[in-house]
Amino acid sequence: MDRKWFVLISISLAALLFTSCLSLLTQTDIVSFGIGGRNVVWLGPNSGVDIGDVDVEDRIDRLAGRMTNYDVLEDGTLAALNETVEIVGAGLSTIGIGVSGTWVGTIVVEIDVGDGVWDVAPLIDQTMGSAALSTTVNGNFLVGTAGAVTVRVRASVWTSGEAVIYMEGTSAPAGVFLSRSIPTGVNAIGTVGVTDVTTGTITADDGGGSITVDGTVTGDTELAAAAAAADDAANPTIPQVGALNSLYNSTTVDSSWDRERNNWSEWPFPNDCYTYEAPVTGETVKMTNYNAKGAYIVVNITGIGAGQTLTVKGYINDYDGAGAEASDQMECIWASAALTPTGRHTYIIYPGVGAAAQDVVATVSYPLPRLWAIGVTVVNNEPITFSIGVHYIN
Repeated sequence: MDRKWFVLISISLAALLFTSCLSLLTQTDIVSFGIGGRNVVWLGPNSGVDIGDVDVEDRIDRLAGRMTNYDVLEDGTLAALNETVEIVGAGLSTIGIGVSGTWVGTIVVEIDVGDGVWDVAPLIDQTMGSAALSTTVNGNFLVGTAGAVTVRVRASVWTSGEAVIYMEGTSAPAGVFLSRSIPTGVNAIGTVGVTDVTTGTITADDGGGSITVDGTVTGDTELAAAAAAADDAANPTIPQVGALNSLYNSTTVDSSWDRERNNWSEWPFPNDCYTYEAPVTGETVKMTNYNAKGAYIVVNITGIGAGQTLTVKGYINDYDGAGAEASDQMECIWASAALTPTGRHTYIIYPGVGAAAQDVVATVSYPLPRLWAIGVTVVNNEPITFSIGVHYIN
């Protein structure tokens, strides 16, 4: 075929195609066609669909596939009780809301998932990071709206003024920001609440302990604060670290705990501190035997007058029927002979002890009670100086 006829036929076919397309686009309501493998929908002049102001460049970018997330914009004002500004939430995961203007009232954000019920959604302050169910001040907020059909900003309480509302929704996944500081106050973070950011102290919900920001444990319900062990302590609230080394006393008389002891000694009559020049009968010093079975009793006489004697006795210190100590409840469990020479006189009270030997004057095969006493009796007017030591044996 002659080249000029080929060109003429091609021009004619192109003109016919252009005329047909132009007629189709200007007369039909909705036309769908493909360009470069992409589906394009054209809303014709007779479609009756109001699409508002169209950003041609934005629409072209969408068709070209260069925008990966879909954004929706909406704005309005609130100036009276229950006035609203709404935005279509379908396909959006997060909506940013800006509140400005001069107004007095309370603003809430509500979502409808399609059942016609409006539920209040929490507002996340983009500056502080804290969440609240309403706001009474201007600011920029984020609202999670995945699954919502419609989202609205409503004046739930109104006094005066006009609030300007700007809303922008996005289909992009909501972000989590860890670069912002934790806001002041108590904010639920799982099962931990922040109580004092200034000092960096984090406490558990039940207030049972705290951990400082450098990881040092300063308190916990399982590890009590360090404290020295003491006798006659109340029931321990500390773990076994302290309780295993304590022994419990009877609830009838003394509901307390004492430290468990090794062999130990005490001096009811200290060295050379007791000098008597008048008759003394039944003077006693009450003592507590914590966990020993018996004891050595050493009487040391350093000075004694002519014709003077010293008698030493051991007593069980009983209680009366009301649970109180009484002087007439002393029951003698051991007594020395009337001692006259200076020097040491040693005695043993212990269950199953053998006969006296070496420097031991006498033995008594009795267990030593918890509450007991040492008593002395001086019968003549001559002076006497002595001391008594008790050395407990477990």
